[in-house]
Amino acid sequence: MENNIEIFSTKDLALAATLISLKFPMYGYDMVYEGTKPTEKAYFKFKKDAHLEDAIMKYRSRLLAIEPQLLVSTIRDLKQEINNEMSSPNPWNKGKA
Repeated sequence: MENNIEIFSTKDLALAATLISLKFPMYGYDMVYEGTKPTEKAYFKFKKDAHLEDAIMKYRSRLLAIEPQLLVSTIRDLKQEINNEMSSPNPWNKGKA
């Protein structure tokens, strides 16, 4: 991935699943501690461009139609991916030497 690519990041699982269902590639996610009672949250990353911004605007305006089974399946897959990483022996250093 080029260094000059602008990234859109969201912790909204439904939005992330919608974008993936619309064939926007996810560029991974970051796990972040946040809140007064720190809990880990996943921030899903996508390449920011005009098409993505348009899809986000339509999502927030409730103007999108997504096949329900595809959306539910994508949400389930994202949750499973996060759960798998969090249950790995050292989830915060995954992929680091």
